[in-house]
Amino acid sequence: GANNCACLYGRISTAEEPSIYVEKRTNGVDVISASDPNRPTIPSGCPVTWTYSVSNSGNMDLTGVSVVDSETGVTPMMVDENEDGYNDGDQDKDGILDLTELWLYKAQGTAISCESSLCECEYSNEATAEAMGGSTLVSWTDSSYYRAITTTVNAGADQNICESPGTVTLSGTSSCPNSLITYEWTSSGDGSFSSTGD
Repeated sequence: GANNCACLYGRISTAEEPSIYVEKRTNGVDVISASDPNRPTIPSGCPVTWTYSVSNSGNMDLTGVSVVDSETGVTPMMVDENEDGYNDGDQDKDGILDLTELWLYKAQGTAISCESSLCECEYSNEATAEAMGGSTLVSWTDSSYYRAITTTVNAGADQNICESPGTVTLSGTSSCPNSLITYEWTSSGDGSFSSTGD
């Protein structure tokens, strides 16, 4: 005949706390530090693509979202594959970053050249996302990194094969350690060629 009673109390905060978050990736890799072993290795002069994922980490909608990059000439553009004038992540197409949305931006550039005395060098740049939460300006920054490689390969002197079938020994040297790059011999012109060794 006894009765038990259990009560659960909850507290709801009504304070508005706007916040924004951006994650930057280099060639699809989220690199957390300059010493991150997963940072991409990119030959100098080759394309680099940065992607920026922007989300609402607060408890209210955000307006006037913008993303800038610290590198001159690198301009993040919103991803708008539908070409409707809205970010593809803007699900309700109202120009407001809602709590459940993820907006995407993209920028492209060219991998830097290292100083003549170096065959590899480190590169970093920083993304900053800003927006308004009511009358409050909020921002977040995220850095990304890659390792650039500048290399030349000396393939040696030209050689002719005067007999058919004939063989020729190919050798070459690289300006960077073999641990950083790989290269292979290819043939052009008439005739068929096969490899007999490394």
